[in-house]
Amino acid sequence: MTRSAKPAPISPEEFSERIHRYTPRTWATPLLVGLNVAVFLAMVIGGASPLNPTVPDIVKWGANVGPLSLGGEPWRLFTSMFVHIGLLHIGMNLYVLWYIGRFVEKLLGNIGMLIVYVLAGLSGSLASAAIHPAVVSAGASGAIFGLYGAVFGYLIRNRDQVPTETLRSLRRLAGIFVVGNIGIGYLIPAIDVSAHIGGLAGGFVFGFLISGALTDAGVARRPWRNLITAGMGLAALALVEHGLPTPVDFEAELRRVAALDDQTVDRYKAADAQLNQRRISGPELARTIQTEIRPPWNAAQLRLEGLRLSGHDALVRQKLVEYMAARDRFFDLTVHYLTDPQIASLAAIQAQRKEYTRLEQEVGALLRSTPKP
Repeated sequence: MTRSAKPAPISPEEFSERIHRYTPRTWATPLLVGLNVAVFLAMVIGGASPLNPTVPDIVKWGANVGPLSLGGEPWRLFTSMFVHIGLLHIGMNLYVLWYIGRFVEKLLGNIGMLIVYVLAGLSGSLASAAIHPAVVSAGASGAIFGLYGAVFGYLIRNRDQVPTETLRSLRRLAGIFVVGNIGIGYLIPAIDVSAHIGGLAGGFVFGFLISGALTDAGVARRPWRNLITAGMGLAALALVEHGLPTPVDFEAELRRVAALDDQTVDRYKAADAQLNQRRISGPELARTIQTEIRPPWNAAQLRLEGLRLSGHDALVRQKLVEYMAARDRFFDLTVHYLTDPQIASLAAIQAQRKEYTRLEQEVGALLRSTPKP
């Protein structure tokens, strides 16, 4: 049997000539830079701070928030790639994008680079929404990490298409960027490392799939590879998004319970005042408690018990459920006292009032100690 000879790596001069011949103009990178700048300027003109925009500002403009992105607003997975948290944030990202984007564009072609950029960015957004649903994330860094991932994917599939010197330089620079930035991300809590890793992994996979040889035949097949990679990538990411559970916006749940608590207390006090003024009878107050006050209270308690939570949120939920159960027990004792004093006594009602008041204070203490993301 004869073995086919392994092709020799091309020279740096030939590599440079090929990437410029097959992709003479790099218009995709300037387009992405321009879109990012345009969104940032629109945010500033719309009233957001150019140095330190608030969380409501970036959420308004399409930032990635797990409960929203995975709970009916999946477009945020895309728009968050073009939203930045201040001038320094966008400046650093676009500087790196300008450097790596034009090179990847030369390797994959204009459309190929855009496809990898978007798919990698979506991968990073999905990772962020799934792993850190309570964190509001934004920025192009996930997609930019994806471009570095695409370089690794290209080099594995087309090692003989890159000069040895260029290959070593790319590996070294990409490795330093990826390892350094992920390391910094673990040291600085405000940086969402999950988006970086998700973008890097997505870029590697989609870059591997879409890359081809820098030859006439390889470049001629670019449109098919672009079409297949884009279709398969979007379908796969859509399936992942559909399969992920909707994260719980626990803060929103707490606001709902707090509003219901206020309404419940007000409704009970108003009915109790009517009883004291002899405008309603004891049985009528009992009926009001049973038909108007307890049903929404019990429904809220059941909803709270059904939430999938962990860590500090689970502790808060447990104590809050205990408080709601204690207050409901107070309502139950009150109803029994109003309808049949032999079943419940005023002393039992007063003891239950003290119990739910104690639990209410414990809930407040837990909420004040809640760590900020």
